[in-house]
Amino acid sequence: MKLSSFFLFSVLSLAAPALSAPRHKDNKPQPPKTTFLFSANITLSPFTLIGNTGFGERVVVGVSDGAFKGPKLAGKITGGLVTSLEHGDVHRADATYLLQTNDGTNIMVIEHAVIPYIEVLFEVAADSKYAWLNSVTAWATGDESDEGELSLNFWELAPRE
Repeated sequence: MKLSSFFLFSVLSLAAPALSAPRHKDNKPQPPKTTFLFSANITLSPFTLIGNTGFGERVVVGVSDGAFKGPKLAGKITGGLVTSLEHGDVHRADATYLLQTNDGTNIMVIEHAVIPYIEVLFEVAADSKYAWLNSVTAWATGDESDEGELSLNFWELAPRE
């Protein structure tokens, strides 16, 4: 398959769910429903300033530890990395860190953000009781304290009914 065909197929496959989103009787799109997943308190390490890269001011921050708890899962945060880029009024961040559930299952969290909006994906072993997270797209909201701790709430964007 040619690269251009692959790209077109990829774009169309991503757009298809949005184009077929459910609509009200007046033909207006419906907002997605959300379900609470868990809350997390994440401790950050001191940041390292990379500097102005031409794309903006780049900062790298380690995720040292933390804890999370929700109706279907709870445990600790074992580490990870956050990169942040600020350019003018735009503040972007990407993070990858690990959750370890109380029963020992490791779950990778991947976040992409244009602050304050945070999109979240998960990766976990397919034979795990948490494998349902592999098909979840989530949204997170929260705050950062002056002491370098993030308090986040995670919400699953419910699939179409």
